[in-house]
Amino acid sequence: MNNTNKTAKNSTAQIPIIDDKIPAIACTLKGGYLIEASAGTGKTWTLTGILLRLLVEKRYPPERIIATTFTRAAASEMQERLQLRLSQFYRYLQWLMNMRAVYPDWFDKTAGISENEILSQIITEAKKAHIADHDDPINIYLLSYLLKQEDARALDLTLRRLSLLLATLDKLFIGTLDSLAQKLLKEFSAELSYQMDTQISADSDELTRSLIHDELRYNHQQIASENPALYNALDKSIFGDIDKAYNAVDMALQFYGAQIDEVPSVDDKKFAEFALFLDEIVDMDLSGFEPYYEIEFATKNQGMKINTISKNLKEIPVIISAIKKNKTNFLAKLPSDAKKLFDKLGDIDNNGLFKRGFDDNRDKFHELPILSLKKLYTLNEEIIGVTKNYQSWLYQQIAERVKLKLKQQLEQQNQSTFTFQMVRLIDALRDNIELARHIRYLYPVALIDESQDINGLQSELIRLLYLDPMIQERKKEKKGYGFLLLVGDPKQAIYRFRGGDVANYNFIKHYGENKDDNSKAILNHALSLTHNRRSHQALIKVLNQWFIDNGLNDRSNHAHLGDDIYYKEITAVKEECQITWQYHDNGVLPDYLTDKPLTLLSVNDKKDDKITDETDKYTLIAEHIN
Repeated sequence: MNNTNKTAKNSTAQIPIIDDKIPAIACTLKGGYLIEASAGTGKTWTLTGILLRLLVEKRYPPERIIATTFTRAAASEMQERLQLRLSQFYRYLQWLMNMRAVYPDWFDKTAGISENEILSQIITEAKKAHIADHDDPINIYLLSYLLKQEDARALDLTLRRLSLLLATLDKLFIGTLDSLAQKLLKEFSAELSYQMDTQISADSDELTRSLIHDELRYNHQQIASENPALYNALDKSIFGDIDKAYNAVDMALQFYGAQIDEVPSVDDKKFAEFALFLDEIVDMDLSGFEPYYEIEFATKNQGMKINTISKNLKEIPVIISAIKKNKTNFLAKLPSDAKKLFDKLGDIDNNGLFKRGFDDNRDKFHELPILSLKKLYTLNEEIIGVTKNYQSWLYQQIAERVKLKLKQQLEQQNQSTFTFQMVRLIDALRDNIELARHIRYLYPVALIDESQDINGLQSELIRLLYLDPMIQERKKEKKGYGFLLLVGDPKQAIYRFRGGDVANYNFIKHYGENKDDNSKAILNHALSLTHNRRSHQALIKVLNQWFIDNGLNDRSNHAHLGDDIYYKEITAVKEECQITWQYHDNGVLPDYLTDKPLTLLSVNDKKDDKITDETDKYTLIAEHIN
């Protein structure tokens, strides 16, 4: 056996069995990390692998670990995958322990056999024994870690621990960030004065609409009695359009932590100014414009250009007549030609209305009260702006009041929403720093999946529980406590309609950065997943060419994905074009299946054309996808 070992040792010494560049292995499990993971690059495998390391290598009790993802389905899948990996590693370790008598040199540090050789033999024999995931990098790394321990009981103790973990794994929290908030509220209900029997409301939408209806009706009555001029100018339908108001309120609820821009309140002052000016313009002498009512005089004799203004100056008396009859509501009564002129009155003092060489005629025209006509247009635009501002102000007021009233009414019924539960928890953590420290002490490990879609409240929770304490530890030069991992891909941020904003991801990614003192972000984001295991090499080459090469050789991102969002070049693990059934373990295919790769890509309709340039292939594939 020694001769075999020696030969194997020489043959494998140059190629390490453990790839320490794999993020799940390169991660130190200390401090904070952010790993960006492109689609199909093994994100769930990485997360569950890191969880396995935390349980086995770092020996964290499962009840002290938090793992969150974006949906319940994803949380359920992570739970199942972790349970499977843990049970498979348990069986792997059981098999290894049973091999002690057959291969004692594996367990003897004085045997002079290299780590590479031992691991190589273990993988070979485990494959023969049909051990699941016999060459899984995390499994091999953990076996190596255990075999190198000085304590001779390390393997036995780990095996017992794994048996216990399999029975108590449900103590490890795996869920959504919303369900985490719910868990913490109930766990610390005494400290938070939180009712344990609080239920998530199933019909808060109906209550929200009812509150909006009441607010619209109140504002309708108020504006009609207190600001009649403004009320007359408004489109009254805004007071009955609950759906439109609901959209504004729903946006405020989804982006709950975001500050709603302050909109100045509006009143009748501008309308009073407008009414006074209308009286002035009715009494104004505008007879100087009369010669210009003749289009031939205006354009041929005076040198005006032929345009909407010169063709419709004759409509000035029509506008004045409408003002006399209808006061501030005159615009709605204007005929189409008069309306055309009115819409251009803002440009009536434009020097470009006259042709070159007619400067004197232009100056005489400007001596007429054209600025009064322009002011008529300007004041009307301001009135329109006031009505639009009122609608913005109205929705702002309703959003603020409904947010408050909805929360209060639900709490009176021992009900809440996921949003309000998160608000309740965050408010408590802001007021009680000691509680935040205590929670972090109880749950020192947190893994946040799909972090590109976190909303403002969720990012605030992560900041209060983990990021701020890490900042303090760095300032005091203390040894970091626990471990925080965020995994995400900003290119896949898609939940903005539910309050998710990739700006929250970037905020956390760069949290703690200070260019003035060269301090780095709290989270180490040097690791990323770039090996695609899902798609064929040809497609990956197309993506890399499309996003990176860009034909400009400057590796710029021509897709403009967003601020601080970059495409990272990825590599394909699958080099052969294969269909699903070709991955069958025994390699034997049924008679009705071909062993030839299939393609659904129609490359070219012309029989005479042949693709010779590699770039053309990429272009055609990209066009086909498009």
